Amino acid sequence: MPEDSVQKYLRAKDEMDAAISRLDTITETIENVATTLKNNPWKFVITNINSARIQIPATVVSRATTFLDSKDWPTAEQIAEKLVSAHRARYQAWNLWRALPESEKKNLTPP
Repeated sequence: MPEDSVQKYLRAKDEMDAAISRLDTITETIENVATTLKNNPWKFVITNINSARIQIPATVVSRATTFLDSKDWPTAEQIAEKLVSAHRARYQAWNLWRALPESEKKNLTPP
């Protein structure tokens, strides 16, 4: 049985919400680091950096209250992937929303 237009829309909206959630996760990481660097950089340490040039003194680590594992910092490519995914999902959800008859929209939430 083919999927009806409401079910297609609901699936697309769920996919859009999931894509936005994945983007929000990256955004939250970036915001937390930015806020910490602005408000109290002296208490912030990035861990798991594989560089002989960067040696974090033990006294800095002992006073730190906020840590970021370098593996948790998104690359530009990861940010772009999540952003493009969110744009595509949003575009799909809106297209399916616009294709719905008004009678079917009344019990649904738009994207």
